[in-house]
Amino acid sequence: MQFDAYLPNFQNIVEQSAIAPKASVRSDGTQPPFTFDLNVGLPLWFTSLRCREPRTRRAALALLRQAPLVQGFYQCSMWAAVGETIMELEESYAMAKKVAYHSPNSGTLDLKDGPIPSFELAASSYSALADMGSTTPTALFIPEEVRIGPIAAFRPIDGFPSGTTEADIAKWNRGPDQVFLRYSRSERGMGGNSYRVVYEYVPFDF
Repeated sequence: MQFDAYLPNFQNIVEQSAIAPKASVRSDGTQPPFTFDLNVGLPLWFTSLRCREPRTRRAALALLRQAPLVQGFYQCSMWAAVGETIMELEESYAMAKKVAYHSPNSGTLDLKDGPIPSFELAASSYSALADMGSTTPTALFIPEEVRIGPIAAFRPIDGFPSGTTEADIAKWNRGPDQVFLRYSRSERGMGGNSYRVVYEYVPFDF
């Protein structure tokens, strides 16, 4: 939860970045397809990954999608897709954890079947999370054990990251050229007093 203390900084990034797209807009109202400068892409992407306050996070993603498609060597559209995927994963896991906590028959949170489908998340997550208001501590709706750490992208055809096997992605039944996201999160132990790092995988389309 180390990033929660930097919410004012994330909000400042969003506020300042809202001005930048106006400077690069063309006469027909569109953004150029390419700029040599990174512009606001990198700070907005970092905000979308590490800011867990729903309104600020969504504002960062919206601005990232308004930026020039390619900045330097980076595709903003792909950055935005990754940021949105991570946001959906964290929020759907947080919702599942909340349901498990209030269910008398539930034990530890089981996330092995993956996140809530995106269409269900879109219908419920914003009202359930963002409407809590920006004054609500972020840890209340995105707890530590559902927060995603370092991420990596790979294609099976190019080889697997260290520690990854074909069995880890078999359930998705995708081809060898499918792009997957590998991400880490903390999982609470059975005793509830300790955590361990686990790695999970989702197909990624952009």
